[in-house]
Amino acid sequence: MTSAPPLVGAIDHIGLTVPDLDAAIEFYTKALGGRVLYRLGPFDSRALSEGDEDWTGTHVAVPDALYNIAFIGFGDGRPIEFFEYIRPVGNQSAPKNNDVGGHHIAFVVSDLGKALEQILRHGGKEAAQPIAVPAGADDFGAWEAIEVNYVLDPWGNQLELLQYTDQAG
Repeated sequence: MTSAPPLVGAIDHIGLTVPDLDAAIEFYTKALGGRVLYRLGPFDSRALSEGDEDWTGTHVAVPDALYNIAFIGFGDGRPIEFFEYIRPVGNQSAPKNNDVGGHHIAFVVSDLGKALEQILRHGGKEAAQPIAVPAGADDFGAWEAIEVNYVLDPWGNQLELLQYTDQAG
């Protein structure tokens, strides 16, 4: 298998739309220990647009939008950019993993049990019991043993909690 030359150096951030930015900041900082890097807005497409161009329609395929954003950082990893659209209101259900655009966000945690307790305490839900994945290897490389637990944030976005076995207390 050949691959294209590397043009991308790294992922800078991912974006996630939530119905309530204040509530998302509350959950992701208190349940997962994130820190707000910055918060901006509201941004109004009507004010950003020039001439006949609809700024948000052109740039993010959401015409005539009014929105707020916040970047939340986690540990030494890449941040998540949270969007709250005030106008227009979109679909309020999170996509399932088999939907186009379906996703999950994986977080490395040092204590799976404590992380789950925090998430449940702040409005998240456990999707299933934790599973153990033994160390292994295949044609593409090797991986360490981990414990995994899938959870949902208060809006139904799927999160994956990973605890590497060598981090187990």
